[in-house]
Amino acid sequence: ILNFVAHDIRNPLNNIEALSNLIVSNNNNNNNNSEIKMIAASAKQAKEIINDLLDGVKPNSNCIKTNLSDSLMSIMQKWYANTKRNIEFNDYSSKNLANINPSKLERVIDNLISNSIKFSKDHQPITITLSNTTSEFYIKIEDFGIGIPADLQKNIFNQFSTSGREGLKGEKSTGLGLHISKKLIEEHQGQLVMTSIENKGTTFTITLPLV
Repeated sequence: ILNFVAHDIRNPLNNIEALSNLIVSNNNNNNNNSEIKMIAASAKQAKEIINDLLDGVKPNSNCIKTNLSDSLMSIMQKWYANTKRNIEFNDYSSKNLANINPSKLERVIDNLISNSIKFSKDHQPITITLSNTTSEFYIKIEDFGIGIPADLQKNIFNQFSTSGREGLKGEKSTGLGLHISKKLIEEHQGQLVMTSIENKGTTFTITLPLV
């Protein structure tokens, strides 16, 4: 049912977002585009909520043996092309293959990097590190931003978490992203954990089994 409803809702949202962006692009000399930009941003946010809900109910499928290092580098290349933030990728792995659904892993990595950007200042770097033991891969996403207060950390992975906060530039939180990310990693027989110190930064660590 959710799939049918989401499909029918996404089509008009796509139209709203596309038409809003078209109006903005055709009125570059007009400084009063803030309302139109808000419409486009709201449509995009609504689509992201729908995607989160769908990811939360879809069973894990299409897992394939994948070179994890190459997969992460592909994700990073997309970020390098679309943001000016200093995002460092360090690959210390000595193994390659993991049994993953590449698109779902990309969604998790994108969500964690987006969170790091939201809660750290523009000049603060974000570090992605891949390493492994004899049985597991570790992917660490580390920022040096405002961190998460201790009283909010216990609920951070809850669905519709009340621990959600606005980003440093006013970005909204739905309370779904981290819950969905944790669920997707657990479907890969892995774990997603978080450590954070307020005003010093946050690290999310993904653990995935080696093939």
